[in-house]
Amino acid sequence: MLFEFSDEHGELRRTVRDFFEKESDENRVRELMSSEQGYDPKCWARMAEELGIVGLIVSEKHGGADLGMIELAIVAEEMGRVLLCAPYLSSAVLATSALQFAADEAAQNEILPKLASGEVMAGISVTEPDIGSDVAGVKCRATRGTVNGEDGWIINGPKAWCTFAG
Repeated sequence: MLFEFSDEHGELRRTVRDFFEKESDENRVRELMSSEQGYDPKCWARMAEELGIVGLIVSEKHGGADLGMIELAIVAEEMGRVLLCAPYLSSAVLATSALQFAADEAAQNEILPKLASGEVMAGISVTEPDIGSDVAGVKCRATRGTVNGEDGWIINGPKAWCTFAG
């Protein structure tokens, strides 16, 4: 297979590279790594509002850019170049993908626009004791129920790891 990046891909790469080189130098990475939050909320907001990359793979109808894996790979590669401290993988990739592929329309309409805009962040937890990340063996279950007088979901079961849970 022959593949070449387009001029638009090159522009995306230059734009995010310039941004990350200014926002994520070595001193800033070290500072954020030792901070309680582990990321810079102002940088996250700018990534969402100015660059639109927090909603990169979110559909347009949910406020995203509706781009694909090639664009995502370009952005991820540039983040890796500077060791960006941000919940991008957990929120903008894993949780977003799970919602787009598995959630019902009501949940997508409620949550995806908030993820795409950077208003909220999400983590995803698959790993469980004794099964690792084998989704076929997941024991955790979500059931409808009432908690503190409010209808919602009750999640019950073991989890060993949640990406960017903090």
